[in-house]
Amino acid sequence: MSEEFRSMTSTEAEESGITLTPFYDELPVTAGQTETPGYNEHSTGLYIPGVRAEAFFPVMGHSMEPYIYPGDIVGVRTVNSFDGINPDATYMVVTRSNERMIKHIVPPTADDDSITLTSDNPAYPPFRILRNDVVRVMKVVYSGRTYK
Repeated sequence: MSEEFRSMTSTEAEESGITLTPFYDELPVTAGQTETPGYNEHSTGLYIPGVRAEAFFPVMGHSMEPYIYPGDIVGVRTVNSFDGINPDATYMVVTRSNERMIKHIVPPTADDDSITLTSDNPAYPPFRILRNDVVRVMKVVYSGRTYK
């Protein structure tokens, strides 16, 4: 079997001995700020050799350009606390209102009740959200571009 990016059914993966990572192709994550539905069901899985992601999402929005573009796919892995947040790394922040945003996180101080989210695109200013509104933080461990 060649080591290549593949999308396949769970039956095809099982027959090949491959573990698929869920791909939520109907639930884009925003590189901006917009409400998006939560995720429970994924429509397919992806296999990308060497990528240890918990899930993959398509990206919409322009706030992370020139590094992440609309139509790119990001792979993410859960971060269990704000300790060790790297402001140079990219994260997916999921809020109580089901927003999923791709941003950089300015590490909060222990007594800070909010976090600052920043974009790569200077047209999008930093903004703050309450820490209590964050239900999940996932580090972007993969970003890939699909060409048409």
